[in-house]
This record gives sequence, C-alpha cells and structure tokens, in this order.
Amino acid sequence: MTSENQPLNLQRIGDKWARKEEIQWFQMWLQFLRLSPSYELARKCRAGELTGAEKLPTDFDAVLAVYDDLGDVIVPRFVEWWRDIGIWHFGQQGEKPSPALLGTIRHDRGDEPIPRLRASVDTYIKDTWLKQGEPAAIIAAIPVGLSKAQIAKWIEAMLTEHGDVIQPETPSEPTYKLFGKKLHRRSVFQYMRVLLTKAANPDMPLWQIGVKAKLSPHYNRLLSKSEDGRGTIVERKNLKELTSRALKRGHMIAENASRGMFPSYVRCPTAMPIDWAETHQRSMKARTLERTNRAV
Repeated sequence: MTSENQPLNLQRIGDKWARKEEIQWFQMWLQFLRLSPSYELARKCRAGELTGAEKLPTDFDAVLAVYDDLGDVIVPRFVEWWRDIGIWHFGQQGEKPSPALLGTIRHDRGDEPIPRLRASVDTYIKDTWLKQGEPAAIIAAIPVGLSKAQIAKWIEAMLTEHGDVIQPETPSEPTYKLFGKKLHRRSVFQYMRVLLTKAANPDMPLWQIGVKAKLSPHYNRLLSKSEDGRGTIVERKNLKELTSRALKRGHMIAENASRGMFPSYVRCPTAMPIDWAETHQRSMKARTLERTNRAV
C-alpha cells in the first residue's frame, strides 16, 4: 500500500508500464465488463452460482479465460484493481534498450544549449527510458574530434566502471491490447451511459432514455424548447433511433470486452442478451462500493 505522501504511480508498477491515456481506456474496459451478461455468467460459474438452467454462450471458454485473468470487476477502487491485476495483463514490459542521441553542442551553433538539452533529456526519461524498463544508462559528452578508436576506448572504460547492472528482461507482449483503431472516448462513454440509463429505467421509452442519458445535445435542445418537453413526432422518432443504435453498440462493446476485445462494437455473434434488472443491481453495487470507499 502507498501512503498519502507516496501516491501510487499507476503508469509504472514493477516492470510494467502503461501510458496515462491507455489507463483511462482500461478503466472504461473494466466498467464495460460490469455491463456484460457473458462476463457475469463467468463470474457466477467461478463462484459456483450457476443453477444449470442458464444458457451459456458457445464461446464461454473464451469468456472464462478473460475472467480468470481479470477477476471480479465489482471493486471498491480502480487503482487497487489496477495495481493488483490490471497492469499485469494490460501493461507493457520494457522495450529492448538501445543507445539514444540526446543532443549536440557546438560553439558556433548560436543558441543556448541548456534548455534544449534539458528538454531532450526530459523527453528521453519520460518516454524512451520508461518504455525500455528504466535501464541503467550512462549520459556522457563525447567530443566528435576524437578518433573512433579513442571514443571506443573511452566508452569501453565507462562501461567497465558502470556496467555492473542487471539488464532488463526481454520485452513481453501484454495479455490484452486496445483493439485496432480506437473509437472516440466520448462516444464510448455515451454508449455506456445509455446502457446504465436503460438498466435503471427498463420500461422508459427509448427517446426519453436518450434525453436522460444526454445522448444528443441537439435533440435535447429541440425537445426542451417545446411546450410539453416532448418535441415533435419526428424529433422523438429520430432520438429513438439514435438511442436504439447506442444501446446496440454499447451492448456489443460490453460483450466484446468480455472476450478480450475493446473497444469495439463489431457484431459479437455469441453475445448474450442483457438482463436489465440484474445489470442495474451490479452497477448500483459497484457505485455503493466506490462511494463507501471514498467515505472511509
């Protein structure tokens, strides 16, 4: 555990690392797993809660494999799940170390070298060095006027003096990667919000779910301007269609996530139907756990 004075570095834990924007996607992956009916069946299976009457997807083994890796996603805090489970399956391991040129200095260049070199070193440490697993490295100034033989001799001497370090392991691929060309995060979040709104209001007309989930600012403005807040028949029909499409996409994203593919709303032929009441119970349980944890 980390103290308040030593916050957990989510981007690097042990020999694993991930970029901040990727971690945000992985957190959304976890949230979609909570909405996946297939993933819930996997949880029940591993918990011994299946009655035998449930219909299971034909690729249930694939879902179980993901569940065995990522576990129960109804957790109090994402950071703890990420530390204990997530980063070990989503995180990258260091790239193969290689030399890097951090800059040059010349008396006739005409610029101030310190800011330029500082920026170069900063970029190297925050990107290349991080990706390579933070290997021990020598930062040296090599006069280009020396012969190659002299330079090689000096480098050999420096390596002899500072070379007693443990080299990082060969890089390994993460178990799960973000799928292909990522969708826009705002759109994916909207699909999730529509699913949650539908789960909380299963009998509500689709156009009203779209309004409540703030799916379309355009139609929300149009409907709010009408006297009864219902807009025209055409506006309600259009919003209904938008909401229906968002629900289908959100459903596919959740089901694909349970099979190790995220974020993608390509049709999942083995997707299971959503039990809205059960989904709402899971989302409320997760929300209660998170609120309780924040209050402690």
